[in-house]
Amino acid sequence: MSASVNSAGHVARPLSATVVGWLWIVGGVATFLSSWQDFFKARKFAAARPEAVNDPAVDAVLDAASALIGGSPLEFLVFTLLSTVAVVGGVGLLRLRVWGWRIVAAGLWLMLAATFVGLPYCLWTIFQEVREDPDGFNLFVIIVCIAVVMQLAFAGMTIGVMLRSLYGQRVREAVAANETLRRASSPLG
Repeated sequence: MSASVNSAGHVARPLSATVVGWLWIVGGVATFLSSWQDFFKARKFAAARPEAVNDPAVDAVLDAASALIGGSPLEFLVFTLLSTVAVVGGVGLLRLRVWGWRIVAAGLWLMLAATFVGLPYCLWTIFQEVREDPDGFNLFVIIVCIAVVMQLAFAGMTIGVMLRSLYGQRVREAVAANETLRRASSPLG
């Protein structure tokens, strides 16, 4: 089976490439907006934080809230860069460019690795904290553990389906055919 070319001389884009490309664009834009929101929310929180509080418990709660908000300049820069790469990769995949396919494939492999390393590490740290806690397991810890396992399964399946579609014959043939067509029509040869 080979990729089909329409009457305008363009390679027909497989539906799976369209879905994955748009997921990457939407995810990249959402990450970009979220990083901006966290960055400015952290600045607002820091400006509103009372300085004259001498209660260690209040300081601990405020420090924990600051950590949850995130928004450090380095985080902002990293997430802005990642979201830009995701949008560019998604657009490249929608245009059936090899570089777009490679960006999305590399991003998916990194996400898969981060999922299967990061979430078990999260469970491990939870179990370490529970071992030191005199109360041991409580309902909250059990719920968090179930949520982490569910996230591991859902993320693994979602990323796996996207990788399967990217490495599928239709998408690979469409990207290769588009590249061949583009090179044939290029004045540089």
